Amino acid sequence: MNAPLFQVFRGSFAVLLVTATALNSRAQEADDDSSSPLTGILSNALATASSRIALAGTVLDPDGKPAEKAKASLFPSSWQGEKTTDSLGRFALLIDPSQPNGAPPAQHFIVARDLVRNLATFLALDGDTTNASLKLEPALVLAGRVTDTAGKPIAGAQAQCLLQIARVSSAIGATVRSDADGRFEIKALPPGQSYVVTVSARGFGRYHNEVEPITGATQRVELAAFQLLAADQRIAGIVLDAENTPVDRASIYIQGEQQPGSLNVMTGPDGRFSVSKVCTAPMRLTVNSQRSGFATADVEGGDTNITIQLSSSTIVTRQSPRSATLKGRPLPDLAALGLTPADIPSDQPLLVLLIDTEQRPSRRALKLLTDRAADPKERPVPIVVIQAGGMTEDAFAAWKKETTLPFVTAFLKGDPEKAR
Repeated sequence: MNAPLFQVFRGSFAVLLVTATALNSRAQEADDDSSSPLTGILSNALATASSRIALAGTVLDPDGKPAEKAKASLFPSSWQGEKTTDSLGRFALLIDPSQPNGAPPAQHFIVARDLVRNLATFLALDGDTTNASLKLEPALVLAGRVTDTAGKPIAGAQAQCLLQIARVSSAIGATVRSDADGRFEIKALPPGQSYVVTVSARGFGRYHNEVEPITGATQRVELAAFQLLAADQRIAGIVLDAENTPVDRASIYIQGEQQPGSLNVMTGPDGRFSVSKVCTAPMRLTVNSQRSGFATADVEGGDTNITIQLSSSTIVTRQSPRSATLKGRPLPDLAALGLTPADIPSDQPLLVLLIDTEQRPSRRALKLLTDRAADPKERPVPIVVIQAGGMTEDAFAAWKKETTLPFVTAFLKGDPEKAR
């Protein structure tokens, strides 16, 4: 019997590099013993290793000289990342033409970049290509600035560039970070291609800009400002089955274009869920329970009375969140807020607005109502504004003194969540 290819001890392990020849030998031995636990592992590894195509290449600068320390990578990006060329401009990559579920082999490209001299090139590969030569040319620089919604620069934000070809997007190069003024540059991008730049920052959401193909003498593009929303909101609600019974351990997948990222959460025994650190922007909740079915709902950051009802139907139903309402019902006793009968007339409609003056959506709503109240064409409706956020009573008193509102205002004491 041959010496062991490797020995596995109790615990976790990983095989970093095994040649196809060695795998073929061990797989044959394993086939002779169908009870061997390595039979399936070796067969899969052999199939993967034997399907990969070795690609050797050379990167040259615009003068035709070897480009040392240039970066070469595959598109779509692979597990190999970027390879650095040697003193002769040489690199080596492995191409895996296999696709899941028997799909046709993917079209591969080589991207070569010299970040120091801002040079780049882009080459489409034929299915049987094993050797390639690439010549660098002046490259594109994408520059941008990251701020919050008030225009204040965000330092340390991460910017990632995606190269787009047809309907395929793949990261190109590493992420870059913004400086103290919120500025960043992504260098050495092949010209004439489509890109998407996505920016994110801790405590904020995401934002992206699309870049159409640029040709000609243009080598630098200033992107539109990246204004990130603060991730200072939360969403909360309940998931019910078709019989209006709370659903325990329902999986909720949360995704939104301007949200910090994809989130996953599960409901508790009472069917409720709560997610903090989201932005005041749309997001989609995809809810699934093996026992009760599934549903989707479109909500916004700040929605805290979301009700989602699952269905066992095979058709996905998209819902809008059902919020608690007092429509058609008597108002609760508001005297505890210091309001008088004159403030809350019982013989006419009344608009009660729960706000958090520390939040931008609340301040915007107040401005809109104030503007409409000043319009003589508007039908007058008594409005009561109640501060129901986390602001202290002293801070509310100071805000009330500085802000002139044509409405009755009150402060909600105690735990805002329970009081609401």
